[in-house]
Amino acid sequence: MSEAARDAQEPTSAARTARENEQVKDPHELIIANLLRAREEPRSVSRSGGGWTATVGGHVPARPQTIRFVRERFVDHCGLLAVEYQDEEDQSWFMVFGVRRSSADDWQMTGAAGGGRWEPRSSMPWANLGAWWNQRVACAGGRVHGAEVKKVRLVGADGTTAEDDIGESGIALVLAVGPFARPWTVELYDCAGILLRTHPFSGGRPSVVRQKFVEQIVAGTRRVPVRRPRPRRGWH
Repeated sequence: MSEAARDAQEPTSAARTARENEQVKDPHELIIANLLRAREEPRSVSRSGGGWTATVGGHVPARPQTIRFVRERFVDHCGLLAVEYQDEEDQSWFMVFGVRRSSADDWQMTGAAGGGRWEPRSSMPWANLGAWWNQRVACAGGRVHGAEVKKVRLVGADGTTAEDDIGESGIALVLAVGPFARPWTVELYDCAGILLRTHPFSGGRPSVVRQKFVEQIVAGTRRVPVRRPRPRRGWH
């Protein structure tokens, strides 16, 4: 498991032309190919009275030289990778991608969540997490606010837990193999193991903010609400 940040290199031709059913031996190439895929127009755009914009579908390709893998974590045959990049419209993005290694030893994408690099601030520690899940795996990832937070734990409805020691990264990558009963609770701990705050997943953010993650839906996963503070093309 590599926790170190790594800059994405110029992708190979194989990465540029990767198809959904093509075997990929490096999960980083799989993600780079996904970010560089052709432009897609959104299927729908809706705006709330509060100024938030929800976009379903659509994609603006990333600028290859801006792609940076800032953290990654692997558990058994599954992994989560956090990526920062700018798209061709100069919008900055933060995304968390899920990958799984198949019996053929190639990597396939299981889901993704993310949004614009701008995030609301609060005096209270909180975790701005996006997620996707099915009966095989539950994944949650995103930025954690509060310098004192060093561990993020998810607690399932049945008491099952999954956690991530985030250290100084400020990025949580929580991965639970197998079913993980909803609803979830988020627990934030300091370096001494002292519980700093508990809040419901997707419901425990500071009341003045809303979650702005966009989830990419893949077969067998479920949808997370999509909200952003200004019109941008996003993923579904």
